[in-house]
Amino acid sequence: MGSLSLDLLAKLTGSTIITSGYKGKGTISQAEVLSETAQLLGVEKDHIRLSTQPKNTRQEAEEYKKLYADSSQLVLVTSAIHMPRAMYTFSKAGLDPIPAPTSGR
Repeated sequence: MGSLSLDLLAKLTGSTIITSGYKGKGTISQAEVLSETAQLLGVEKDHIRLSTQPKNTRQEAEEYKKLYADSSQLVLVTSAIHMPRAMYTFSKAGLDPIPAPTSGR
């Protein structure tokens, strides 16, 4: 969760952050960790949706399309190194996200 995504949230009135990440064998999903981090950084819980079921980027794209595709523009926030693959995957799912890369890690 970079400052870029929080800046975008502040500038895009009525926007929502969708955190994603599968639980795997852990006790808490990556989506929940990201949601808690966003809240610690000042994002209201009402502006956060969790996507905890998808296990990979393809499943994330499919879930987003199913739940939100017709209702809003998607700003895809992920690490810069992962962005090309994520953009390809979301585009292949029929979505047209705006890339907002974070650090290269």
